[in-house]
Amino acid sequence: MQRKGRQSQSAKKKRGRKKTSREFRHPNHTPDRIISVATRLFASKGYESTSVKDICSNAQVNIAAIHYHFGSKGNLYRHIIEQFATERLDFAKRVLQPPGNADELKVRLEIFLRQTLEAFIKQPDVILLIQRGIEMFDAISIDIFRKTILRVFEMLVQFLVQAKKRGLLSPDVDPFFAAGLIRSQFLHQTRIDKVVKKYFGYTLSDEKYRDHWIQQTLALFLNGIMKHHDRIDEKISKLTPHKT
Repeated sequence: MQRKGRQSQSAKKKRGRKKTSREFRHPNHTPDRIISVATRLFASKGYESTSVKDICSNAQVNIAAIHYHFGSKGNLYRHIIEQFATERLDFAKRVLQPPGNADELKVRLEIFLRQTLEAFIKQPDVILLIQRGIEMFDAISIDIFRKTILRVFEMLVQFLVQAKKRGLLSPDVDPFFAAGLIRSQFLHQTRIDKVVKKYFGYTLSDEKYRDHWIQQTLALFLNGIMKHHDRIDEKISKLTPHKT
């Protein structure tokens, strides 16, 4: 009976006292919770206007947690955008392999577009941080952009270069310009998605519309750059009445 009483008192003391630094170091999912909250606050308030105290208060963690897990607010910010950008780079390395034929060209481009678009939809706050950082010439964002996102674009260019070498693209197509069209269309559509939803009722968050957008984008893009035995401009000239 005395032993049970002592155990009960000991348990009450543990519940009532504050956690020690050693116990605090390994709470479940603390880094993930910090990242989630920090991303939302950085996106809504901006980096400078978001304090360590704000993040810890909203994440319901000890104020020392950021310094323990990430070292500083700056390192936390870098981790957020670097993690996303690195994942996109690793994905591009796997998908944008030189296509062997026209079907593989289409399939690889579709996979690239679909997965990239879904990543943007799932993490809009991170995208906002990256875009804002690049536009404001933020040192951390520019550094990560050069090491990751810029390399993804370069891989897309090389993917189209290899496709052209294999005779899959028209001889007059510039791979750099073609890759830029994909990038511009993609960034433009994701930026105006809320406007399109408000005035036209369509949103990339809807799976059916997203699939339709990808298919239409691919069709318009590939019909413009791929090499055809029966050229589109020849078809148009046949349909256009000639003056006599």
